[in-house]
Amino acid sequence: MPGTAQTLLTTDSIATNAIKTPATGLNGLNGIKNAELQNSDSQTQARITAPSNGSIIALDPDIPPKHQRLSFSAEGRKLRWQLDGKPLARGNQVQWPPWPGRHTLQLLDSTGVVQDEVKFEVRGAGVKLLKSN
Repeated sequence: MPGTAQTLLTTDSIATNAIKTPATGLNGLNGIKNAELQNSDSQTQARITAPSNGSIIALDPDIPPKHQRLSFSAEGRKLRWQLDGKPLARGNQVQWPPWPGRHTLQLLDSTGVVQDEVKFEVRGAGVKLLKSN
């Protein structure tokens, strides 16, 4: 649309410096040796890849609750999941039947140390309680 085009395009100074710096391969990364790079991969901290921190998940009222699942995924090894302070599962991927409310999802290593945490909210279909007469 006329008049909506961006008139000025700039780059961040870090990006500009990166463009000007020639690639030197693995040996050029701050003097780190290839062996050190390979070892650092195995020591990388585990992290949650889904859901993202602050996600809002909407339940679909047209889909029966037993067919709705939220996928949690992570990178790392020997992982344990904890949801709202309670053990949930082990492994890199988990399917969870979503429950309305605000939740804290944590990823723990094999020693029980929290490696990553995200907070998310589930909105939508509420839970109906049956009234007794």
